[in-house]
Amino acid sequence: MTQAELNKLYESLTKEEALIRKELADVTVKNPSAKGTLQPKRVEYGDPDDEDSYAHEVTDIDLNVAMEKELKTRLDEVVRAKERIKAGQYGKCENCAQDIKPERLKVMPIAALCMDCTRKLKS
Repeated sequence: MTQAELNKLYESLTKEEALIRKELADVTVKNPSAKGTLQPKRVEYGDPDDEDSYAHEVTDIDLNVAMEKELKTRLDEVVRAKERIKAGQYGKCENCAQDIKPERLKVMPIAALCMDCTRKLKS
């Protein structure tokens, strides 16, 4: 991959990181008891004794927890890919150090493992 392609990819990953952070802010708030961490946003729907309101509240919390987990995972992958680009290690498998095929990187720019290592981990 050329330096221009890496620069363009880094720029794209930076935009994706900003978008993920914005989406995380939509479903989380800062955890006051654990500095630097997030917790799912809690939306109150009115009377806490009303079963319908409570059901909506629980459903929203469950959705926010699932979204938070997925977004944090994706954010970590994007940040790691950017770090690999900066370190000159992008496109190398983190497990076996072999080159990751360019076709795989085009489809999945955050790929940290080659297909052989990915298969081995899944089996």
